[in-house]
Amino acid sequence: MTSSWPDSRTLGRRVVIRYRTGGTAQSGRPELTDVIGHIRAISADVVEIERRDGTTATVLRADAVTWKPVPDQRR
Repeated sequence: MTSSWPDSRTLGRRVVIRYRTGGTAQSGRPELTDVIGHIRAISADVVEIERRDGTTATVLRADAVTWKPVPDQRR
């Protein structure tokens, strides 16, 4: 996994980002979820990801745990 925040070099790339949802898991730890898609916008504090179905997800840097590039899907 990559620890730095995505930057302009990752714009348009397909990535997975794991982030905190704001909830609490049954274990008592912060609840985490993943989003997979192409980076459509990046700022110092936010990344917008376009999912396969065309919807977008906004991930705050403060909530992101980790991320990494992933290969494009095969068609």
